[in-house]
Amino acid sequence: MTLKATMLSDAQLKLAGFVELTPVVPLRAGEQRRTIWAKSALRDLVTGKITPELGFPCLEFDLFVGRYCKGYIVSATRDKKKKSDFKWLQGHHQVWVVALRNPRPGWRIFGRFAGKNRFIILGAYVRSELGDLADYNKQASKIPSEWDAAFPNVPPFEGATFHDYLGEIVRNDDE
Repeated sequence: MTLKATMLSDAQLKLAGFVELTPVVPLRAGEQRRTIWAKSALRDLVTGKITPELGFPCLEFDLFVGRYCKGYIVSATRDKKKKSDFKWLQGHHQVWVVALRNPRPGWRIFGRFAGKNRFIILGAYVRSELGDLADYNKQASKIPSEWDAAFPNVPPFEGATFHDYLGEIVRNDDE
């Protein structure tokens, strides 16, 4: 498979209503290697600005954002039973999920990549609200239409390996 590049600029993401999530510990010059983008409402959720009873701000999420954005090692898998940072969901076109086990009862953050090292969050769900595997898959299947609504006529980034999406600092938990 060859790479299919999606050319979404920061300006296009902002125009679509997305904001960049930044680590709690500020980045030093030249340190940022990856970006995470989400709708303003999600940023407000994870910073505890709205509904703090849902457990945010949360150290686990803050550490994940910091490790990811600073270019530190993250893990990835295609195996639904493994507990990696990123799961590339099978049976769904270019849908990825980040599993947070804290704050309890846990969260699942669904998204796609707009390029190498550019993760776009398109949905966040309390794990207990996803129910069984059928409900989980139902929510995952909504991500392509969420992408199409935000970025009409712009296909998601497509690569062949975890490195294509997450750069060289990725642990392949499938090996």
